[in-house]
Amino acid sequence: MGMTYNKRRGFALIVVLSTLSIITLLFAIASSRVVSRLSDTRTDSLVAHDALVKASLLALAARVYGDAQTPLTPDVILPVQWRGEDASLVLQDAGGLVDLNTANPVMLEQLADALGVTSAQLEGYRLWRRTPLRLQRTSDFVRVIGGDTELRESLFPIATVFSGRPGIAAHLAPIKLLEILTGSTGSRAVLIQDLSINWVSAPSGSNYHVNVMNKDDQAIPLGVINIGSGANGLIVSSF
Repeated sequence: MGMTYNKRRGFALIVVLSTLSIITLLFAIASSRVVSRLSDTRTDSLVAHDALVKASLLALAARVYGDAQTPLTPDVILPVQWRGEDASLVLQDAGGLVDLNTANPVMLEQLADALGVTSAQLEGYRLWRRTPLRLQRTSDFVRVIGGDTELRESLFPIATVFSGRPGIAAHLAPIKLLEILTGSTGSRAVLIQDLSINWVSAPSGSNYHVNVMNKDDQAIPLGVINIGSGANGLIVSSF
């Protein structure tokens, strides 16, 4: 009788321990899912907040600089806040960037090669353009050729679809772009001398890319505004 009781008690203990193990496992799984959902929620919230702030800053740039009657100088900046930190709005004349719609073919080849775009991809883009079609955003180029996120991020600081120029205004171009197009390094003055005369065009003077420059000197692209055509600037495109 005593042995039977002990066996039953031992079996009951095994059942209890097994049940506790299952409960612990289920709790761990549930906790992991909750943490994952909270993380996703925080990420979604940050993305939504950033999108709202980007739209507000782009509208601010259009309002502040919209009635400019003369082209803005390259050093125009506006102090702002980005993610609770001091930052600046920086304007870049679209004429200082390579227009992917209208660029000199050889210049476009030089840019594409430097960014790792293959000859087949570039030819595919040219065939697409003959349809005729036109890029509405810089990121459309990446989509058309089947590029990746890295190419998209590389294009933002140096390319546009809003200058309408075959070349660039070299004195307004980013140093990085001048280095890519000349295949050399040096001061702006030296790089401009090395740039093919066929790749030089006038500034836009009206279409400007707007970027947030954060505390780490990282440029966050917001969009493009048009100035000088009215009391308030026109938002041409958002990124």
